[in-house]
Amino acid sequence: MGARFKVLVLGLCLMFGILIASFAVSTDHDKRSYPTIQATPSSQATYVEAAVSDPNYLALIGGSTFGLTADCYPTQCSVSDASIVDSIERAGLTWKAWAEDYPVSQGCSLSPSNAEYNSKHFPFLYFQNIVNDPSRCDNLLRANSIVTSSIETDDLFLKSLGSTSSAANYNWLTPNQCDDIHDCPVSTGDKYLSQLVPKILSSTVFTTQNAALFITFAESSASKT
Repeated sequence: MGARFKVLVLGLCLMFGILIASFAVSTDHDKRSYPTIQATPSSQATYVEAAVSDPNYLALIGGSTFGLTADCYPTQCSVSDASIVDSIERAGLTWKAWAEDYPVSQGCSLSPSNAEYNSKHFPFLYFQNIVNDPSRCDNLLRANSIVTSSIETDDLFLKSLGSTSSAANYNWLTPNQCDDIHDCPVSTGDKYLSQLVPKILSSTVFTTQNAALFITFAESSASKT
């Protein structure tokens, strides 16, 4: 049996995002095939779906903006369609979604904000078949054990990458609105990534599994470039 690959997603703000993906790799490095998981149909893939945050976040895990053209909270514009979570579970794989400053340590919280957290940047909360499913809600987690006003340590998130048994096949991380440079200068995001990315790349998951890290920008603005 090959060791299953991990997937990790870091979704950063209106300004940029990180997607970390890792998949199962056979211990004998053969060419066996594994299920393909695709959030966005290739015929619909674009670089940016909209000029505001929420449609882009929904497209990242749902493959569509679902007609959304403006920002709104999960309680205001929920989605009844499927997401990448359905594809992951159908393939027999696991997932976790992490968020900095998340209002609760585990579970589905629809509170719009907490410290620098904003629910608009945590797309899993928009999908009804996630928030209405207690077992799926257990996969929504706070990334940091202590909420501070400085750059977050993401200690709980990073700890999960210390073992292939604790890391899911797909892991998403939403930074808070300072680390994702929504409310703070670009220099803050630079420092945040310069500290976090090396820790991700040196983790057990990344040093023992086939893994890939993608950093993407959803939008830019003259005041922050």
